Amino acid sequence: MQTLSGRVFDFDSFSGVEIEDIAGQLAKTCRFNGACRVPYSVAEHSVRVALLIDDSPTVKLAGLLHDAAEAYTGGIVQPFKRKLGSRVKHVEKRITRAILQNAGLSPRLLEEPGVSHKVKLAGETLLATERRDLMAPCTTEWRLRARPLRTVIRPWGWRKAERRFLDLYSSLKDVC
Repeated sequence: MQTLSGRVFDFDSFSGVEIEDIAGQLAKTCRFNGACRVPYSVAEHSVRVALLIDDSPTVKLAGLLHDAAEAYTGGIVQPFKRKLGSRVKHVEKRITRAILQNAGLSPRLLEEPGVSHKVKLAGETLLATERRDLMAPCTTEWRLRARPLRTVIRPWGWRKAERRFLDLYSSLKDVC
């Protein structure tokens, strides 16, 4: 697959991971398959998740990168992902491991129980906030356990989301 920079990401070897491609592509990928009332990117979501995590720079970096595989797979919505089955999850897991390894982290960092729990908790808190602030009212229950944040999300736009993603990545990498 050709990436934003013109490089190639290889789905067989999972090589070609570049953080600039990830940041740029996630900044232009809308959460919820574009079903938000206003554009809101996966890059912004990822930055916000990382900032919610009150832990080490390594765990914050895991939070920043938790959806990074979507730079290569697109933002497949959860209900459809469940229908597609384990093959999609397996490929996403392999891409995520390659991304983490490229960042100098353990490829299985997001699978570690303590890290996984903290990232999922931050992600679910943000999901509740995104639903409240960015989505149209819905008659279907989302069954979220987390409560939304008190602050309201005002989306940044893709350029700011890309820059904030890269800046946070750089600052966390410097101390990991």
